[in-house]
Amino acid sequence: MSDSLETIVLTCRSGTVPRVVAALKGLFGRRDDVLGCWTTDIGSLNEIVLLARDSLFEVLTSAVLPELERIDRTLWTLHGDLVPQLEGACTVWEWRVYEILPGREEEAVQIMQSALSKRITISPLYALMTSQTGRSRLCHIWPYADATDRTERRKDALATGCWPPGDIYQTIGTMRNAILSPVVLSS
Repeated sequence: MSDSLETIVLTCRSGTVPRVVAALKGLFGRRDDVLGCWTTDIGSLNEIVLLARDSLFEVLTSAVLPELERIDRTLWTLHGDLVPQLEGACTVWEWRVYEILPGREEEAVQIMQSALSKRITISPLYALMTSQTGRSRLCHIWPYADATDRTERRKDALATGCWPPGDIYQTIGTMRNAILSPVVLSS
């Protein structure tokens, strides 16, 4: 299965994230194409990350949101049989983004997908995606019940040797990680 998704990262002026979240609830609170909304806890601060099936960009750029310093948009291809959905409360979300070395895109995706069957027995994967726009990147998103759950699951993955897939390092360059907290847009 291959599906297109969009992420929009809103960089807010310091101290304005709650106001922007309130505005987003008004803009997107009833839309079922919004697959997630998060704020950054660890990583680049004062950011709000939106993940959607359809473009939210037009709505955001036409809204009056003076608190925003920047809007970054990325179109992604969703890989595997994964359709982002999740049951249960997860308070910690890990976003990992890898820059893929030139010409290694297909290989990077194959390596990740082949290792996932063992890794998802330890904790669920929300999405595995590659960028359609900008630099060639691979992203995977992991939900966890809380910070302790994340720590334990990552220890288990390392101890079993199922993650990270060792061959992945020959296909990727810079790695970035962010820990996010979910925002509920609908009441």
